Amino acid sequence: VRGSKRRQGGGVDMRKVLLVFALFSCIGTMLLLYTRISMGPALAAAVMDERRDHIVESETLTLGRD
Repeated sequence: VRGSKRRQGGGVDMRKVLLVFALFSCIGTMLLLYTRISMGPALAAAVMDERRDHIVESETLTLGRD
C-alpha cells in the first residue's frame, strides 16, 4: 500500500522527533513553573533586590562621570 509517506529503511520519522521535542519542552516548562511557584516570595524578593542593586550601581557610575 502506497498510502504511507514513510521511507523504507533507516529514516527518522520527523513527527516522532517533534513529538519528543514537544514533550521535553512541556516537561521543562512545568519544572520551571514548579520551582518558581515553590520558591514563591523568596525568589521574587531576591530578584527585586538584585534589580535594585543593579540600578543603584548604574546610577552611581553615571553620577561619578559628572
